[in-house]
Amino acid sequence: MKYFITEQERENTCYHEWQKGHFDGVSFWKNDSLLISEDMHYKLGLEELFKIIIPEYDPLGETEVSEKQWILLMQKASELGGEVLECLQEADKWVNNTLKEYYMFTMIGM
Repeated sequence: MKYFITEQERENTCYHEWQKGHFDGVSFWKNDSLLISEDMHYKLGLEELFKIIIPEYDPLGETEVSEKQWILLMQKASELGGEVLECLQEADKWVNNTLKEYYMFTMIGM
């Protein structure tokens, strides 16, 4: 993958983690999480995009994302195009599989 990595590929803690379901407040770096480097997160302007769709988005904490919010994020990314769209498209299969099972996922800022 170009934008995301898995826990097995992680080399440090400078990543934003996308976890399946609700964050339990304790467990980080789960084997089935998606990770995006902090540098890539800010380079692509994801914080600004997320805040447009999810005003309570916390880049340094936990933010739960529903299916409706994901659809709106993908629509906005489609309007923006470029690498932002490419990045979210890369995560789309993981997100959709997660939403089928958990109905939401949690973005954890680091």
